[in-house]
Amino acid sequence: MLRPELRTPRESVLEPQPTAQVRARVREDDHLPLKFGIVGGKGVGKSYLLQSLVYQSYGEHAGALTPYLDRSKVSLSAGAFRDAEEQDRENVVAFVRNYEAWQRLGQTLLLNQRWYRLELPFRTGILGRNRSTVEIELFDGSGEGLFEPPRSKNAATWREAYLDAGVMVFCLPLWVAFPSTDISDQDVEKRDEALQGFAQTVENFRDLRRLNRQNRPVRTILALTMADDSRSSLANLRGRWVEPYMRTPGRYLRKLRTQGGVMRYLNNARQVSDFLAEAFAGARQGVSGIPKQLNFNGGAPWIVPMSAIEGKVLDRFEKEKASWVERRKFGDPVPVHVELPLLMAFCEYHNALL
Repeated sequence: MLRPELRTPRESVLEPQPTAQVRARVREDDHLPLKFGIVGGKGVGKSYLLQSLVYQSYGEHAGALTPYLDRSKVSLSAGAFRDAEEQDRENVVAFVRNYEAWQRLGQTLLLNQRWYRLELPFRTGILGRNRSTVEIELFDGSGEGLFEPPRSKNAATWREAYLDAGVMVFCLPLWVAFPSTDISDQDVEKRDEALQGFAQTVENFRDLRRLNRQNRPVRTILALTMADDSRSSLANLRGRWVEPYMRTPGRYLRKLRTQGGVMRYLNNARQVSDFLAEAFAGARQGVSGIPKQLNFNGGAPWIVPMSAIEGKVLDRFEKEKASWVERRKFGDPVPVHVELPLLMAFCEYHNALL
């Protein structure tokens, strides 16, 4: 069930089935861009997720999104606030080069919190003749700012970015949800902090909707980041779903760039999501209820294990204080499954891929 190969399923492709509320919203907002929000606590990989999405949508080594994007019109904006007048157009090429050189984004402090908005033009419809846009929003907030509720000075920022999002991506490291039995005491502390930060982020979003009387359905995705990390107890998942893509990305990308390949990919991803839903149901208290917390009138979340950048290589570079040239000689990072949330949502909302 966890094989990464793009095998043909025994029955027809199991497309994600939208709820009645989601279908109604699609009819109502079909002419509007599909808006994604990416949120998560401190150190969960959301900044790398944004970097890898820019890389996937713009770089020459783009993934399964390639056939559906007009890459010449991909744009990235950033600023201190969400206000459009204060947004500056980012140099996408320079942004991608930093990712290719395994460069972390700078540490986020209260004084330099950044807002990123990635716009991706998509071909939609059965024949791909229609056009739509995905707007991906990321508030790269500081650890201190994470715990500010929607009533805080950042209330307008929270509301502008996330209140009308059709899809919300909540980031949590896979190893935090399913830790191995031999993690260090230091990692135990990190895990507790990550779970606390995740719970606070979910509560902040819930409060945002409550305070603004927002009941419209939101499709949620639980992004289990750092899926390549050996601190996770799900070694079988890592060995079958993550590591083969890292070793031979070209082989899989060639298959994913066909319509049949994408359909089989989505079917396999759905089976992985179902497997992880069962794993959560059998987990300890404090973890088992996480998927249920992410139902905002749009049904149970998709659960997607992914890796935006290989942690072992990154740690080695930083330990050795590797130069820019040394990092570039190593080769580009290989993002794994980071495009799945976009593929899943577009399959459901716009019939973009079928």
